[in-house]
Amino acid sequence: MIRRLQCIAILFIMMTMMTGCGFRTKPASIPGYAEKGIRLIAVMPVKWKTADPKLAQLMREKVLETLYFKGYPKIPFEVIDNKIAKVYDKVADSGADIPPQSLRSLLSIDAVLYVNLIECRTATTLLYAATIVSANFELRNGKTGETLWKAQPQNVERSFDVTKQRLERSVHQVLEPAIQDLVEKALQGLPDGPDAVK
Repeated sequence: MIRRLQCIAILFIMMTMMTGCGFRTKPASIPGYAEKGIRLIAVMPVKWKTADPKLAQLMREKVLETLYFKGYPKIPFEVIDNKIAKVYDKVADSGADIPPQSLRSLLSIDAVLYVNLIECRTATTLLYAATIVSANFELRNGKTGETLWKAQPQNVERSFDVTKQRLERSVHQVLEPAIQDLVEKALQGLPDGPDAVK
């Protein structure tokens, strides 16, 4: 009986591995995107109204990392923020709207990614909590200012626990993964960059 269960478990693992290897997600595509030569993308500070500034910064970091793994080179935030500060007297707090063409002349970039954190809240009941995060992403061409791509995903992470204190701890633990999932969900729709590993 034990030997039979082992064989079933091995068979299940092998089928799972084969299925995982066989079904790779197809890279996103936007007609005419490749011809625009988008390589260097400046990630602007995240706009937010009510969210904690640390969350907005965390989201900006997650966006930069995800873009990097999609094949776009990293442009350090210090470079972006310092150059903006010199021209606009201060760093663009909460992602103040600066036209893409102005940013192109400042930073020599191909496109600008604007992120607006629309919602970041937790709804709780006695033993249940739902962390809701939603944002608007818009990639604009540095030469023309046209919108190349946009997305507005939402992510909901649910937590259950037996006491209110433990539930509150669970909520804090799911916030960062909720933001990561939201960013990944959004950027799935953006075509891979020129440095992407094929």
